Amino acid sequence: MRMVIDAEGVFDGTGPKLALGVLRYRSDDVVAVVDSAHAGRNAREITGDPRVPAVPVVDDLDAALRYGPDTFVVGISPMQSTLPAGLRERIRAALEAKLDVVCGLHHQLGDDPELAAVADLAGRRIWDLRRPPEQDVQVGTGGLTHRPGSHTVLAVGSDCNAGKMTTMVELDREAGRRGLSSGFVATGQTGILVAGDGVPADHVVADFLPTLMHQHVCAATAEHDLVFVEGQAALNHPWYSGVSLGLLHGTAPDALVLCHIAGARDLGHLPLALPPLSEVVAMNEAAATWGGGPAARVVAISLNTGHLSASAAADAIAAVTDETGLPAVDVFRSGPAALLDAVLAAR
Repeated sequence: MRMVIDAEGVFDGTGPKLALGVLRYRSDDVVAVVDSAHAGRNAREITGDPRVPAVPVVDDLDAALRYGPDTFVVGISPMQSTLPAGLRERIRAALEAKLDVVCGLHHQLGDDPELAAVADLAGRRIWDLRRPPEQDVQVGTGGLTHRPGSHTVLAVGSDCNAGKMTTMVELDREAGRRGLSSGFVATGQTGILVAGDGVPADHVVADFLPTLMHQHVCAATAEHDLVFVEGQAALNHPWYSGVSLGLLHGTAPDALVLCHIAGARDLGHLPLALPPLSEVVAMNEAAATWGGGPAARVVAISLNTGHLSASAAADAIAAVTDETGLPAVDVFRSGPAALLDAVLAAR
């Protein structure tokens, strides 16, 4: 793919998760970013992230077409079920320009009569990242264990947007660098685009999510000794805890890695206090055993300290280690090596 990422109006340094994830983990495939507010600069400069390529940020799709894309990626992630104002027109223009379209929104473009017709006329593909896999699922099939000798690790969080996908991708890549047999199972739109497939957990019928996740994890453990599963949301988040619990039960993990934003005291979307990290650890470990699952323990904390200075980040890491008794690592500041060491030691 040669991707242009649509981040109109939101590419401000932190940016939408999908856009940043693709820029970091499929950097060779991105040729431009669209955001008229930052046109004339480049993505690395705007984000301040050395892992992001220095691809141009341009005014609009016409400007992006000069870089020869073949795929238009909807990089924004609004919290709504309908298409935001202006996005429909940009998607239509991309299809008419003979680009495939990749979208991770709740709105399924392939089921949108207008856009599906435009795609058919242009002979282009729409890839809805949140479309569940087409496979037979029956509630209650399968067991709670994986291939003997394999080890499944699930990311859990104290909140949304705490780095669960990033942590699992970094662990998988570090394991690969060490020559270990490793795989990554994606459960969200960004992870699915990075990996090429996966289970969009928040679009699977709730009754089927645990069984579908079990099938995918078993398929991964049949091929790999280490399987790293992207988590979603948090058990302590009243809006999204159902998805978190479905993943926890369906993956039947052998170990957990807790992801947390350093210094966070409240949920990002709600004025509700976060429990102490020791309580978050305990609730995830307890829930993992409900229904006969393995006694999975939190083996380490993946701490997001990107908003802190180096000295403040070091203090935060030390404080979390003191509070929980677990190793804490920021995979961006120091790399994932120490985090993988903790996973392997627990194994």
